[in-house]
Amino acid sequence: MNRLMLQIFLLISISASSCKKTEIIADDCKFQNAVNDLPWLLDKTAAFSKIAGMLGCPGNHIQIVKSATYNSKTVFIINSGICGQAPTTNTEIYNCDGSILCKDLASCQTTINGLANVKQIYSFGQ
Repeated sequence: MNRLMLQIFLLISISASSCKKTEIIADDCKFQNAVNDLPWLLDKTAAFSKIAGMLGCPGNHIQIVKSATYNSKTVFIINSGICGQAPTTNTEIYNCDGSILCKDLASCQTTINGLANVKQIYSFGQ
């Protein structure tokens, strides 16, 4: 009986050690329309359009919001330009909960290089 128990123990040990563990990262970011369904994103787009309306400078005021995947998580890229600036002048990338991932083009470059499934979901201006 001891020999049988030893064999079972060895078989279980070998089987358990040969299994590869995979990390599953869940993306809790659920929405139908991100700009309307995520309050922080709605606030960002509303604030930009309000500020753009108050500025007296010439030129277009542009804001583009894109969704993307970064490290298996949904993120949002907000590009904006005021008074005729290119919309890439101000780049911010946010996690789905509204926390900032990076705040300027230089610090966002590594993140930008790791983005996948990039889709434009909102634009203001031209």
